Amino acid sequence: MQRIMLSENHRRAVSVSLCIVEELLNEIEKVLNHPPDASLSKMICDISRQEKNGTLENITKAKQWIQELAHKYGLSVKKSYVSRIKSSRKSKMWEILCDTESERLRGYGEFPPEYSQEFDEDINRLQALINQL
Repeated sequence: MQRIMLSENHRRAVSVSLCIVEELLNEIEKVLNHPPDASLSKMICDISRQEKNGTLENITKAKQWIQELAHKYGLSVKKSYVSRIKSSRKSKMWEILCDTESERLRGYGEFPPEYSQEFDEDINRLQALINQL
């Protein structure tokens, strides 16, 4: 395959676009192979095994094609660090939980005063557990 050199701006734009597409393909692949099953969400598999397998095959082909395009157009590789992802997710969880304290839920109506302290202690315990990640 002949390499084509795009301008830096075009390479950057195409790299970002294909990176996002690749991440979305990875997300679909992960859900198909390991459907999440959590306390407050449940993934229901409503596709046949045949459709699942066909989708996984097409994901593999699409990812291979992205790899070929990356080589052909000299696209840059996005590097991520697990430590940074972990820190950013912890920060986001902390922010969400701070906004979930009884005092901050007043926008949804008066929080029952008799449960405020216990509720806040429960949220604080979850914050402490998140902080230990």
